[in-house]
Amino acid sequence: MPRAIDHRVGDTFLRSRCQWRVGGVAVDLTGYSFECSIVTQAGGTLVSTATVTADPDQTTNRGRFAIEVADTSSWPVGATLAFFVRFIAPGGNRRSSPWALIKVLGDAP
Repeated sequence: MPRAIDHRVGDTFLRSRCQWRVGGVAVDLTGYSFECSIVTQAGGTLVSTATVTADPDQTTNRGRFAIEVADTSSWPVGATLAFFVRFIAPGGNRRSSPWALIKVLGDAP
């Protein structure tokens, strides 16, 4: 399993400059749609749905995208969350990224 990303509850969760590659080659994400659900690692309970946005310049930034959840105030402190991105090609073909983990840290006392 991958190392978890530390995230403080209440902060915006944003992972920018991510890149989708297939066989080591960056994929042009023009016309793609995306799905991304963030769930508890233990049990798979839905916690949030993330917004995934392709970089608008897929010529220069081929395969680049960002993942964002604006409001994480209800995320369970101390939990490890899991997510992956499903990439949906214009023709309907679906491929998924590997799982990633998030460790939810408490807010400042």
